[in-house]
Amino acid sequence: MASDDRIKGKGEELKGKIQQGIGKATDDEETRARGEQAEARGEARQEVGKTKQQIKGAGEEVAGKARGAFGEVTDEEDTEAKGEAQELKGKIRRKLSE
Repeated sequence: MASDDRIKGKGEELKGKIQQGIGKATDDEETRARGEQAEARGEARQEVGKTKQQIKGAGEEVAGKARGAFGEVTDEEDTEAKGEAQELKGKIRRKLSE
């Protein structure tokens, strides 16, 4: 369940590490510094992706609890089961985005 932000962030982080290595190998301080910046941007973008997934998971949990409660009150087993499944999906999404 990796988000686009997490994937792109990881790519940017790796790009930065490569730039740093090139900068060190060629004794080019500017390239090394650009690499550090790219790595930091990539790490930040990954955190944004994690946060988005946490929020989405929390929303699914809340919606699932509400749906499940509605199903319980109205004695609709199908709705209650779908709510429980949605709540579980949210919990899993949040756990995977840690």
